[in-house]
Amino acid sequence: MRKKKNYVIGFLVGVALIIGGTVGINSAFDVFSDFYYLTSFRRLPPVSEDYYGERKYKSALVYHLGPGSIQSAILGSSRVASLNPLDSQLSKDGAPVYNLAFAGATVDQLLAFATQLVALHPDAQVFLGLDFRGFSVRSPDLLYLQGPYHLPSAWDAFQRLIAGETVRQTMIWLAKSTRVRFSWVGVRPIPGAGQTADRLAEMAGKMKGANLELAGYTYDSSAVDKVKSFALRHPNVTVFLTPVSAWYIDVLRAYGLQDAFVAWRKAFTTLPNCLDFSYNPAFSAIPQTFIDPHHVTPAVGKVLLDDLAKARRKENLSWGTLCADPARHWAP
Repeated sequence: MRKKKNYVIGFLVGVALIIGGTVGINSAFDVFSDFYYLTSFRRLPPVSEDYYGERKYKSALVYHLGPGSIQSAILGSSRVASLNPLDSQLSKDGAPVYNLAFAGATVDQLLAFATQLVALHPDAQVFLGLDFRGFSVRSPDLLYLQGPYHLPSAWDAFQRLIAGETVRQTMIWLAKSTRVRFSWVGVRPIPGAGQTADRLAEMAGKMKGANLELAGYTYDSSAVDKVKSFALRHPNVTVFLTPVSAWYIDVLRAYGLQDAFVAWRKAFTTLPNCLDFSYNPAFSAIPQTFIDPHHVTPAVGKVLLDDLAKARRKENLSWGTLCADPARHWAP
């Protein structure tokens, strides 16, 4: 009887060690941000290996920092997620400026997140970056590209934290020569440098041939009204239209969307706290400005962020123009 009891105890101890080891490995590397999402126990640079990783970390960060503790933040899609506000004039007196952008963000998702942010941190200066891609009426076959804003439940996160599959994904991640992380203030670097004109033309050519999202794009002007309504209710919110290259505009033209792109930009003309970086011949036609047809290099990103700070101080801008400026450039 005692021998049988010892077997049972040994079995339970073995199971506990396996589960404990699995949780330990998964928590230490936290490749899906589940540990931070559940506990906020530490502030190590997290990893984003899944669609929700960035959203989990940054949503949790807004809550875990405590009400009123965020002074400045930038929001947007991947075009904003790569920008480092700590290296810009947005960072005053060394105070952190949080990058709360996440890849694939749509207008509704950004407004949901921004609403949570201003509710918890009402005095925060919020810079809301928008791109034309997010202003589409989604057809049923493209809904997967939108994805829900709602985050996984705590139970879902816990299940993945104790899963052996997560250990396997961690080992795969450790074996990578380039490990994608974003910093504790949310900056997620996008690898790459300024391109040549031929390389951008090659990238744009591929986008012309197989871009399901643009092929099913229908411009949703009501989404602009939602943004304008939100910004007018919150004077601390500055809207900015993110840059695209002349090569990306060629892609839009190939899908018959150039006029919709111009209409989208003009729709923000009446918004007072609004800057337009979306098209400027001085930058948009220079290949070294872009990593790909619609993501700028870190150096250009710094110019953009500095302009946001200058606009708040009513100073002359280096690149952007006020959305109300009648001298804006509309098309290449």
